[in-house]
Amino acid sequence: MSLKFYFYPLDNNFFKVLSKSRSILGALLHLGNENHQFYAGLAWEFETDETVFFSIDFGGAKHTGELESSDPDCQRLGSRLLFRGAVSMGFRINENWNFALSFDHISNAGLAEPNNGLETFGLQVGYVF
Repeated sequence: MSLKFYFYPLDNNFFKVLSKSRSILGALLHLGNENHQFYAGLAWEFETDETVFFSIDFGGAKHTGELESSDPDCQRLGSRLLFRGAVSMGFRINENWNFALSFDHISNAGLAEPNNGLETFGLQVGYVF
């Protein structure tokens, strides 16, 4: 289950360079397992019409999973703080609420060992403040 908070685009000189990026805060909670993600970053959104949109996110994440393990079925991420990238395709219900299909990847980008990375597909519920 994923819940993501979008904020209106930041409007100052520094963030004009980043186009229409939005800051995001979110959590990816894995029901039935102990590896949850909490993340922050920037999102860029592209609309095809008033209801359909595509989004690209980039930022950082903190996870609650294993750093190292001898269990071959355990996802070992090597570092508590990770890089995060995500893409989604969504549908707006109204100006505040949306639903989207999403793909999320976190890893330490080879800065620590091991670097197995973790991918997640899911349904996300979004709320725009």
